[in-house]
Amino acid sequence: MAPSATQPTLHDEYVHVNAYNKATQQRDPNARNFWGESIKKFWENMFPTTGALGGAIWASIDEVFESPNGSKGYGKWGIIDGWRRDKPEFWLTKKAYSPIRITDAPVVNPGSGNTLQIPIKNWFDHTNFNEISFNWSAGSDSGSITNLNIAPHGNGTLVIPARNWQNGDILNIKAVKSSKLFDEYNLHIGTPVKTFPAVQGPAPTVTQDASSITVSGTNFSIVFSKTTGQVTSGTYNGSTIIVGGPRINLAPVDLPAWSLSGISQSVQGNQAVISISGAYGTMGANFTVSVDGAGLVTTGYSLTNPIAGAKETGVIYDVSGSVDRLSWDRKGLWSAYPADHIGRNTGVANKISGNNDTYRVKPTWSWSQDMKDFFLFGSGDNGGRGTNDFRSQKEYINFASAIMSGSNNRLRAESDGSAAVRMEVNKNWIDDKDSSITYSGAWTAYTEAGDYKGTEKYSNTVGAYAQYTFTGTGISFIGPKNNNLGTADIYIDGTLAQSDINLNASSKNFQQVLYSNTGLSNGTHTIKVVVKSGYVVVDAFVPSGGSSTSIAMAINNQWGYDDLDWGNYETAITVPSGYSNTVKMRLTDNDSYSVAYNPVTVTTNDNTTGTGNNQFNYVGSWSYYGSQSGAYQNDNHYSNTTNNYFQVAFSGTKIQWYGAKAPNVGIAAVSIDGGAEINVDQYASARSDNVLLFTSPTLSSGSHTLKVRVTGTKNASSSATVLTADRVDVTN
Repeated sequence: MAPSATQPTLHDEYVHVNAYNKATQQRDPNARNFWGESIKKFWENMFPTTGALGGAIWASIDEVFESPNGSKGYGKWGIIDGWRRDKPEFWLTKKAYSPIRITDAPVVNPGSGNTLQIPIKNWFDHTNFNEISFNWSAGSDSGSITNLNIAPHGNGTLVIPARNWQNGDILNIKAVKSSKLFDEYNLHIGTPVKTFPAVQGPAPTVTQDASSITVSGTNFSIVFSKTTGQVTSGTYNGSTIIVGGPRINLAPVDLPAWSLSGISQSVQGNQAVISISGAYGTMGANFTVSVDGAGLVTTGYSLTNPIAGAKETGVIYDVSGSVDRLSWDRKGLWSAYPADHIGRNTGVANKISGNNDTYRVKPTWSWSQDMKDFFLFGSGDNGGRGTNDFRSQKEYINFASAIMSGSNNRLRAESDGSAAVRMEVNKNWIDDKDSSITYSGAWTAYTEAGDYKGTEKYSNTVGAYAQYTFTGTGISFIGPKNNNLGTADIYIDGTLAQSDINLNASSKNFQQVLYSNTGLSNGTHTIKVVVKSGYVVVDAFVPSGGSSTSIAMAINNQWGYDDLDWGNYETAITVPSGYSNTVKMRLTDNDSYSVAYNPVTVTTNDNTTGTGNNQFNYVGSWSYYGSQSGAYQNDNHYSNTTNNYFQVAFSGTKIQWYGAKAPNVGIAAVSIDGGAEINVDQYASARSDNVLLFTSPTLSSGSHTLKVRVTGTKNASSSATVLTADRVDVTN
């Protein structure tokens, strides 16, 4: 039954924080930022609904315990972690539940010298806004508004004092009381449209030999292998940035090996075009890589018989392991975030934090800078994935740039705000099926979706072993923990390194670091995992300390978070056969772009009255009718008294007046800024409401006044001289 005044409803455990979707959390920390959409949608519907009493978030604190014999607990379901640090969900909860309600979107430029009037709602239950200080700043101007008298559950207007408003200004508003921050907004003045250079000529040079095709332009070259169809190097200003790709991304699906069926080149206009076709098993894939003379790379792709299970759809280019940071600009859920929040709208995320993540040692840095997770990856987690900040997907980007260490050279993904980028350090994991692993004794192959590449090998034969030889300074043994598993002994170079490793857990956790050693001398070593008791499972080995691992830069056209469960808002994607899309990126050394401001039109209803901007100021005797079918918001004002008039002050470049055409209306005199009047005949043989009656010429940007006067004259066919006011549209 829906909530009502007679049937109040309490939503008990709702908006459950990410907990059981461990594979998604392992792949993409942004699942935690996406959760903010769920609580926002819930609360914005619950609060104004009569009888909806609220709900309880599960939970406040992660139920994860770093015990001496391994990480324990149900899951990371808190908005703060076990060390009492804010997680991304903390700020998202604060924003969703904020009692300071301002539409979090760009606002129309009111014009230089005018006040900025912002509608605001008070969702406090007991606090008047006159108890809150609204501290604002824009450019070099700032101030504090402390006398905003809006009662609990009331609506009103926050008036920012007049100043020299310019498109591109950012109005920062902080609502505080006794130095406690209740909410924050960063409102753009004007709606920015961000664009990047289009295709530029002259076309790059294309050369080829028996093994490769090379595309060369200003300060860059891209080499494609004729054997694989993949980029072997993409250089810019002397830096090798691209080291692989294009590859299809259908994460978390592990695609079969790529096989090339054809590659060709051509020059079309100002672009070199490389056409690549092939397959991942039974899934066909075609790429069209178009490169202009200035380093813009546009990759079109199409799929046939796509493999099921995708939560992302896009293209991966592998970038050098020397990439050490990601910069971006995006349109987030909110306009204001803490400086260390993974969902912030602009920022730079370092791949390496420099912190020493240590099991059972309290971290002194923010959650976004964690490089290890001892619950998701086990108490022996060796990290190597990058910071949470670096590897969390950045959605709705204008750009996202993978930047080379020690320089400004970068690969910049570009978008109109519809794409996303996710960075994932490529795994140099050696899968259990790899021929470099030697198995002795009875081992059984098994398929399990949570395993690396979906497979594992297990044995319960005491003394059976799996052995792997590698080059480097470290090694990790990866496998699951479960309630039916036993113990194993680990040998390094023939010497017992650790005995009786406990593989048992109350429930199955995949891809756990069961053993790790990072202190080996640089050289060739051998690890041997020996069954000691019960079942032992081998999923993968991970060598470390060798060459820097490349990074998959996934540029996604589609993505979904469909496994939050527990009644949360979720999104899913579909990838039909024949699916096609395009991604853009650029080899460059900067993140510059162009910004323009499109005209914005604001509609004001006739019953919005007053003497300020975008308000109807009625002079003389006017009547109001609130049940006019067809009228804007079902109401209008009218008068038939000669020389009565209404005025609307506004800031913009155009205004349009809407009213009724009818058998009983007269001729109005319309003027702008006290200029010459223009007669407007409102007569029609049948009544129509919300009709455009007058459009001003294009005006200079700034303050103006529309005046509409009752003339007392009429069309010869009209029965009266009534003038109607329904709405005005102001364009800035």
